[in-house]
Amino acid sequence: MTALQYDRAQPPTGSTAPSTARLYHAYQHGEDSKAAYASDRDVARRIRGLGLDPQLMATQNRAFLIRAVAHTARDLNINQFLDIGCGLPGDPGPNVHTIVETIHSDSRILYMDHDPLVRAHADALLHGKTSTTTVVEADLRDPDLILTQARHFLDFTRPIALLLSAIVHFIRDEEQPHALVARLVDALPAGSAMVLSHVTDDFAPLVMRRAEALLAGERVQARTRGREDIARLFAGLSLVEPGLVPVHQWQQPDAETAAIAPSEVHGYGGIGIKPAPAQNTTRSEQLGRNARLTTRSEQGVLVISVSGMVEEREHAPLRERVNAIAAESAGDVVLDLTAVEFLDSAALGAVLGLCLRLGNDERELHLLGGEPVRKLLRIMGFTVPLHTDLPQALAAAQGQRKRKRGRGRR
Repeated sequence: MTALQYDRAQPPTGSTAPSTARLYHAYQHGEDSKAAYASDRDVARRIRGLGLDPQLMATQNRAFLIRAVAHTARDLNINQFLDIGCGLPGDPGPNVHTIVETIHSDSRILYMDHDPLVRAHADALLHGKTSTTTVVEADLRDPDLILTQARHFLDFTRPIALLLSAIVHFIRDEEQPHALVARLVDALPAGSAMVLSHVTDDFAPLVMRRAEALLAGERVQARTRGREDIARLFAGLSLVEPGLVPVHQWQQPDAETAAIAPSEVHGYGGIGIKPAPAQNTTRSEQLGRNARLTTRSEQGVLVISVSGMVEEREHAPLRERVNAIAAESAGDVVLDLTAVEFLDSAALGAVLGLCLRLGNDERELHLLGGEPVRKLLRIMGFTVPLHTDLPQALAAAQGQRKRKRGRGRR
C-alpha cells in the first residue's frame, strides 16, 4: 500500500499548539504543509528568520533515514524495525515499512510516537496491515514501557533495527538522553542496529541557542549537541562506514548532495551495530561466606547457577543479583540449583520471585534441581516446572522461543 488513505488538509481534531511531528512536516514542505497547522508553519518561518534552512535540514535528514533503513534491511539483513518518534507518515513516501517490505516479505515494523495525531494519520495509512506493521503511542522518556510494548510485536531473540531519527534532541540533558538510549540498546539482541540522527550546534552555536529559545516559547523543548556528545549515544556499538558524519554525507547518493556544506545541514547521523558477546561469557561471584553465583550462556540461553550453602544472610543479595542478571537477558532463563548444598524455603522463595518479573516480559524461568528442590517446591505450593538435567532445561527454553516466534508471525 503506497496511496495515502486520509486527507492531510483536515488534520485530526486536537490542540493547535505546535508539535514536533507537525513541525518536522512543516520544515520539509514549508507553506505547502497541509498536515501542519498555521502555528507550525509560523514556527518554521521564524526558524528561517534566524538564518537556518529548516527545509534543507529536514529533507536531508529524511534522505539519510531512507538510505540508512535500506542499508539496514538489505546489507545487515534485518527485517524487524522499531521506529521511535516516527512522526507523520511521509507524503510522498517511501516510509520505513514500504522500504523494508521491498527487501523482506516477512518484515515487522513497529512505529511509536507520543503524539496522538501521528497515531490517527498512521492508522489510516496502515489500514489492513496491522498484522505486520502497526503504530502505538509511546514516549522515548519511558523506555521500559516501549520495551514492554515492543516485546508483544517483535521477536527479541533475533536482530532488531532501532530507529531514533531526529528525536533525541528533544530530550533535555536533565532527562538523561544517553541513559534512555542505552536502556533500549541494552535490551536488543546481538546483531541489532541503531540508526540515529541528531541536530548539532557545532557550526552555529549562538543561532542554535536562539532556535532552542524560540521553540521553548512554543512549549517545544529541544537541545542541540556537539558531535562528541552525539557519538556517546553509540557507546558499545560498532559504527558502520563512514561512521558518524553529517547526515547528507552518509553514503552520499550524488555529487549535488555532496556539495552541500555541513554548516547548512546542522545534523549528524550514523548506524551502530550491537556486537555479539564475548565467547567466554562465564562470570562467577561470591555471595556472603558460603554461596557462589555463576552465569554463562549455553546455546544462546542464559544459565544462572547457584552453589554452596545459601544461609539467611545471603537471601537478599541472592535475590537482587539473580534479578539484575536476568534483566540483562532478552530470552528465557535457566536457574540451576543442582549444586546447592543447603537451601531453605526462604532462599528458594527469594530466587523464585524471578518468575513474576519474567512473566511480565513474557519470558519463562526454567528451574533445574534435584529431589530436595522438588520437595521444597511441593511444600511451598510452587508450580514451576523442574528439570532434572541441563539439556532438558535448554531444550525447553529454546522450544519456548520458537513457539513465541511462531505466534508472532501469525
